[in-house]
Amino acid sequence: MSRSPYIDNIVLTSKNSGRRTHKVQAFVIHHMAAVWTGKFCAEYFRDTAGRQASANYCIGYDGDVALNVEEENRAWTSSSNWADQRAITYELANSKRGHPWEVSDVTIEKVIVMLAEQHKRYGIKKASYTGDTSGTLWRHDWFAQTNCPGPYLGSKLSYMADEINKILRGEKRQDKPASSTPTPKPNNSVAGARLVKNENAFFLATENIKVRNAPSVTAKHTGTLPKGSSINYFKVYEGNGYRWLQYTGDTGNTLYVPYRPSNDVNNQWGTFHSERPSSSSTKAYNLVEDGYLGPDTVKVLQDYFGLVVDGEIWGQYKGNQAVQAFNQKAVKYGKGGSPVVKALQKKIGATADGIWGAGATRALQRYLGTPVDGIISRPSTAIKELQRRLNNGTF
Repeated sequence: MSRSPYIDNIVLTSKNSGRRTHKVQAFVIHHMAAVWTGKFCAEYFRDTAGRQASANYCIGYDGDVALNVEEENRAWTSSSNWADQRAITYELANSKRGHPWEVSDVTIEKVIVMLAEQHKRYGIKKASYTGDTSGTLWRHDWFAQTNCPGPYLGSKLSYMADEINKILRGEKRQDKPASSTPTPKPNNSVAGARLVKNENAFFLATENIKVRNAPSVTAKHTGTLPKGSSINYFKVYEGNGYRWLQYTGDTGNTLYVPYRPSNDVNNQWGTFHSERPSSSSTKAYNLVEDGYLGPDTVKVLQDYFGLVVDGEIWGQYKGNQAVQAFNQKAVKYGKGGSPVVKALQKKIGATADGIWGAGATRALQRYLGTPVDGIISRPSTAIKELQRRLNNGTF
């Protein structure tokens, strides 16, 4: 087993594909779109069931390093099996949120010295950023529809390669990196609300609650946390008349939801849990657990997600092999995708486009803890486990 000597914390996750099938030839650089420590990022990947992602290393805004997936294993970072099999992946914290997604000097310096050590250890004689995969430094946006690693970090890749090569050649370097971005200090107040505590737990809403982009009722209303839905929150704030929970939205944005008035501890609008609770109502289902996805299972899923209940998966294109194993009475071919498929994809951490495919099947299998092969068999272990969880309220 081979590890970087710069690790501060080991926070290993099972979200990986096991031993690499290719030797390490490159390093994919990502940004977190968050001002997090490396340890917190690694814990987020490990503990958030609906987030099917990981990285070999996470580096925080203050330069702390967390090992999330062993180097010998393929992490789930770049939306590309081809890339992640060949590259060690890094998640780098931002020093502030929003465009251009700056990264602190201390974080960039830490990844430079780590990459220099790894280039040497893996027998890669020269670091290079070529703008394509012929170099050793790669970008996430080459493999997925994303803005990662962001404008700021993306502009630093050539500089990083030059500094790595100076270390490899044994040359003296400047005392500071070229950037003048200061190392941030944690901000303990937001929009007039003070930080009460850091806490990684779950909140289940018992009524509809407005979501804001800051802990204030005058902040922008970005959506609603529906009754019966849960969030994985990380910080608790007090201010502007309410207690607030901070969490990360589907697009990586920081969101806030109030859970009670400041002066009324008995008037909570939800319940707290150490593990993610069921996001559905407590309604009992009575599906036959036969491993076949047909109209009855679709109806239960539609009811679970609060959709129109008709037992039909709409908008699947003809020739889609991934839905051939479904009971065809439940499938309606056409365009536009299916609302129930989209809701299910969102819950299991797959691309939420409403079209069921092998990628969604793999995400479902990983979410349910069944063997991952991207195939719905007849009967299917994954569908049987889905039916079981829907019946006992643990999905």
